[in-house]
Amino acid sequence: MRIGLSRRALAAAAAMIMTATIGLVAGPPAAAAEAGETLKYVALGDSSAAGPLTPDAEIFVVSYATYFQPGGCFGKDPIWGVDADYLQATWDRLHAMLADQAAAHGARFVDIRTPSAAHGACASYGEKWMEGLVPTSAAAPYHPNAKGMAAAGATIAAAIAGTDQ
Repeated sequence: MRIGLSRRALAAAAAMIMTATIGLVAGPPAAAAEAGETLKYVALGDSSAAGPLTPDAEIFVVSYATYFQPGGCFGKDPIWGVDADYLQATWDRLHAMLADQAAAHGARFVDIRTPSAAHGACASYGEKWMEGLVPTSAAAPYHPNAKGMAAAGATIAAAIAGTDQ
């Protein structure tokens, strides 16, 4: 069953949901358990979690983007290479956990990490979708800029429409 919204509205809603996702919480086991419980309640239509859903509703779980290239980019962003690698590895673990939990609970997983791989905080001004500690466009530090939100929204809308990019 599809909701009666335009692709543009779906993309905007999906992009807003992506930025509102809970960040790096109490570690992979706790995060996985929390994500799994949330998906279970949503899938069952529990009104205390997300409101009632139709029995044939589709649930989409969206990953995080790629933030850093291997080794970081210390001259461009003031995070040491070893710390950039640690942070990206943490986001990668979160990505894997979200994919696993989506699969375990019958949700569709939307991968934003792969299409954003060349567009992290280390990319050039015109190419980056993610801002660094000191943003160069209207975005919060370590959050998607307008290009990143548009790209993520398009990827999510394509997944919802069944035409994955």
